[in-house]
Amino acid sequence: MRQRTIVCPLIQNDGCYLLCKMADNRGVFPGQWALSGGGVEPGERIEEALRREIREETRRTTDSERYYAVDLPRRYPR
Repeated sequence: MRQRTIVCPLIQNDGCYLLCKMADNRGVFPGQWALSGGGVEPGERIEEALRREIREETRRTTDSERYYAVDLPRRYPR
């Protein structure tokens, strides 16, 4: 099975967290609320991928240096 590394930034502001509602026709988690995020590109560091995803999802940049890594097994069917 091909493995893919993804990043999901947990964006917090004044005690609130940013979630995105997935499109109803999306293949994974359709119509559900989830963290934003996406795949790490070849040669890209995790920190770079997080910053890129934040920029793509929110059109904002971040200078945060707080990063945590979690390795979760894939639990949903494709």
